[in-house]
Amino acid sequence: MKNVGILARADLTEAAPALKDLVGWLRRRGADISVEERTAALLAGEPRDGWVVEPLPEIAARADVMVVLGGDGTLLGASPVLARREVPVLGVNFGSLGFLTEITLPELNDALSGVLDGS
Repeated sequence: MKNVGILARADLTEAAPALKDLVGWLRRRGADISVEERTAALLAGEPRDGWVVEPLPEIAARADVMVVLGGDGTLLGASPVLARREVPVLGVNFGSLGFLTEITLPELNDALSGVLDGS
């Protein structure tokens, strides 16, 4: 898997450091990275080498995997667009309780490594 889409709750400013780390980690792995338009605002000031900004429908149409940072509401809000084709979605919980977003931030790299490696 090479194409990774990233979506975060637009007002989730505490996700900005995690997004920066995630983009850097994915670039080092040679992934193609597409960041949703409102999510890109959280990466303000970051150089755009190795990632592009696109609307969610365009990202969802070709992503091999989607990383959604937020909570269950963020994941459910994106689900109509993401459900148009089968694509693995890693929901990273930034809330207090997540039933659908069960991956915690410390688990993200290991979980994403498994997806990118096909396991």
